[in-house]
Amino acid sequence: MHIERLRQQTGAFADTVTDLDPGARVATCPEWSVLDLVAHVGHIQRRAAAIVRTGEAVPFGQPAEPPAGWAAWSRAGR
Repeated sequence: MHIERLRQQTGAFADTVTDLDPGARVATCPEWSVLDLVAHVGHIQRRAAAIVRTGEAVPFGQPAEPPAGWAAWSRAGR
């Protein structure tokens, strides 16, 4: 049940950011660009999934820039 909700919310997020300018500032955190936010959300989801899969701690790292197809990359991380 929670996983389905996460998938829905991730899909909605990806739909929202798909047509946005990747360099646009995020209103609620103006020091971040849309691309920064996509990278953050995508990397956090992948990190959490790795922890659930392995049961091992995964250190925080500096997120790499998402690939050119960043909306699809976001959806794939859910």
